[in-house]
Amino acid sequence: MRFPMYGIHRDGNGRIIQEGLIAVFLAGTVTPASIYTTLTSVTVVNSVTSGTDGAFLFFVDTNDYPKSQLFKMILSKTGYTSDTIDDINIMAQPHDYNLDQVTDKWIDAGLLGLVATVAAAGSDPTLIIVSDQLTISSALTIPSTVTLKKIGAGLIIKSSGATIAFNGHLEAEGQIFSGFVSGNIVFGAGSVREVYPEWWGAVGDDSTNNTVAIQVAITSALSVGIPVKFGVGIYRFTNLTLPDIAGLPHYILEGSGCPGLLTQSDPNVATLGGTVLKCTAVDGSDAITLNQTTSSHQPSVTIRDLLVQGPDSGATTKSGHGIMIKSVGWTVPVDFENVSACYFKGVGKAGIYLYNVEGAGSRNVTVNRNDIGLKLITATNANAWDNVVAQYNAHFGIVINGSVTNSFMGGLVQSNYLTGIYITGSEQINFVGIHLENNNTTHNALDHGVTIEGTTGVYNSQINFVGCRFAGDYDDIYLTGVVGGTTAYVNFLGCRSMATNSLNIHGVYVYRTRIFSELGGIITDTGTETSQPSTSAWQAWIPTLTGPYAVLSGYDFAKYVVIGKVCYFMFIADTRNLSGSSGSIRITLPVTPAVGVCVRMANIRVYDGAAWVESTELFEIPQDLNYMSIYKAAAGGSWVANETGIHINIQAWYDID
Repeated sequence: MRFPMYGIHRDGNGRIIQEGLIAVFLAGTVTPASIYTTLTSVTVVNSVTSGTDGAFLFFVDTNDYPKSQLFKMILSKTGYTSDTIDDINIMAQPHDYNLDQVTDKWIDAGLLGLVATVAAAGSDPTLIIVSDQLTISSALTIPSTVTLKKIGAGLIIKSSGATIAFNGHLEAEGQIFSGFVSGNIVFGAGSVREVYPEWWGAVGDDSTNNTVAIQVAITSALSVGIPVKFGVGIYRFTNLTLPDIAGLPHYILEGSGCPGLLTQSDPNVATLGGTVLKCTAVDGSDAITLNQTTSSHQPSVTIRDLLVQGPDSGATTKSGHGIMIKSVGWTVPVDFENVSACYFKGVGKAGIYLYNVEGAGSRNVTVNRNDIGLKLITATNANAWDNVVAQYNAHFGIVINGSVTNSFMGGLVQSNYLTGIYITGSEQINFVGIHLENNNTTHNALDHGVTIEGTTGVYNSQINFVGCRFAGDYDDIYLTGVVGGTTAYVNFLGCRSMATNSLNIHGVYVYRTRIFSELGGIITDTGTETSQPSTSAWQAWIPTLTGPYAVLSGYDFAKYVVIGKVCYFMFIADTRNLSGSSGSIRITLPVTPAVGVCVRMANIRVYDGAAWVESTELFEIPQDLNYMSIYKAAAGGSWVANETGIHINIQAWYDID
């Protein structure tokens, strides 16, 4: 028969000593004793080592010694004072030696079996040791008075319909459960502070497929809303699902530190430390997913201190999104803290993808070497982002589509191959203190540092850049819209241009864009005319044109941009085909100029039948009117086909606030 000896190795101040040596001798001698590390081991040893929690366990056998035999232990570690405990009667009663301190009773479950040992513990506070393989085949409840502790090779194996409900505590390092699936292990409130995938066999060795172990850990932690805690290492998996269930589940995935930025030349993260969750799926499926199906389910998600990595196979990998969270009613608050997502390179896939998510508060988020770094779409509203880094993404660094009130405070948008920041159909988007540099690294004419684009029925408004730096030659700004899909009220306040072409503003169907160059730099408005809308389309724009132009054809274009308090209109009207018409062409401004406000027409070009000729004439609109009329010659004169045309640039100085 074997008797266990369990203890915690501590120093004189009560602090745990990890990897200390516990040498065992016959009492009063220097003769090494024969001890065993498990109940069934046949290998004789003379010493054991304490674990990272200071715990140690060994057994003595009555086949080796009579029950009256006493033993001596010497507890030691380099740098600590050794402690000798003599005349220990191991085969008479169990002791927990914390430097001569005896604690509550404990039992090794291998003596009776786990179910019988729990029953034998009764209502007394008891520590039950699991030091060997134990099989259970029925439901088991661990009462609140019991702490279950794994030592050494301890393992609980499921047979038949076994389940375990913990009201008491669990202490374990490494795997303790085998064969248990989602729902088999339930933790009660206060039973554990965090759940480890290692308890189900996960290994962060960049080799083991940990999908099942991590998924079971997620489900088991859900009942009490505690973190799923990952150690330092690389945990491979295929796909993980945060279940969409009723109630208010809180999912918490917590690593042991987020590795530093991956270098472009060396994507190996194994040497960077911290926690890496490495998705191996190449079928286009997402790595970590929460897909809410009904607004009555109201989960929340917290992910912190880890990196989520896509497959190894490079740019051609058909990966899905890295972290994909989809809500149906703005009822999934999300919190990212010290999180990176990289190498999700499937076309249109993002490192982090949020759909209809409201109330996210995130800090220190890095999205690099994906197809898209961060993607916020379809009413992903009222989210705050503190220090987002988006680098080396194949298409866009940040995409915001159909969302409002997202604010970015600090961060870096750099070296994204196409556009750094792309915004469409969104309102009240704020970037404060963002550094943009070397985006559009391919120098594609269709891509820019920032693109703000409206399409039919899709508007942009109140997009603000405050105190941002534009540091690359291709970090320009492209603002564009169409009739019925404007881009309006785009503000650049205190931004700085650090390169020749950075912060150049150009585009079409844009109005009320404000630029305040308080930090200096080169800021220009190229005003490229790239659209030729129909007559009915441009009539809705500011300024409007009225008069004898029913047969007007050719170019027509309207643009409105504000620099400080100066409003510049540009209007192009080709009047060469107004044959046989008479009367004036009236230019109408949106407001009547107030006293002291100057509105004038400048840079008028006329067509003399062969070429456009600049006019030196200056036209001003009276302060009591909001329009002026232009005639070919004297009032009432007729326009002659292919004889005269006008090209008008209107400058209006007035307060737009």
